[in-house]
Amino acid sequence: MNEETVKQLKDPREIAEHIRDIYKPNHFMSDYFHIHIDEIRCGEVTVSLDTVPEKHTNHRGVLHGGTLVALADAVTGVTSASVGEVVVTASLTMNFIRNARPGSKLRVKGHINHHGRSTIVIEAVMLDEKDRLMANILATMMIVDHFPQIPRKWMGVLFLIFNSFPLWYALIIIVAYFFHFRNQIRRFQNIGRSIPACKYQFHLRLSGSENFFCILFCR
Repeated sequence: MNEETVKQLKDPREIAEHIRDIYKPNHFMSDYFHIHIDEIRCGEVTVSLDTVPEKHTNHRGVLHGGTLVALADAVTGVTSASVGEVVVTASLTMNFIRNARPGSKLRVKGHINHHGRSTIVIEAVMLDEKDRLMANILATMMIVDHFPQIPRKWMGVLFLIFNSFPLWYALIIIVAYFFHFRNQIRRFQNIGRSIPACKYQFHLRLSGSENFFCILFCR
């Protein structure tokens, strides 16, 4: 199919689901390591791994460094896919700070620092189950192809909500309610000043089922 005839996805949920579908046939991630894609945003991805002592440790019973590197490399590919790019790893630098307990859950959060025509630079952090920093990661990815269904830039669900509900219309409603409340409060304050010292509770019925309570203290 010609890339120009492929319709790009717009709904963030559809884009995220499409990226997960792309990585389902990745047997290394899905079947052997069981790396999970937790969150997908444009240029930002979080992956995780529930470590298994019988599979992910070395002969000394600690998590193997290759396990950590594989998890770091996984986030770089998915992060690149979030902006529609098919990549291969050109370089990956990982500064280890601490290891984690075998059997614990590890997470890697990656984001794009540079997106050029031929390369993508990704920074990431690896965290243990207590959100302690385990490693800093810096990767340069070479772009070899494109995912035509995934746009280079896209926004989250909140953007769709505001896009379908114009911001200027929301602002008009907020301003109208503000002046309505202010005028009603001033009216009750004027009433309260004309009544002897006591505590009063006023109940104002608004449109629909909304209620506004104003407690005034007059002297």
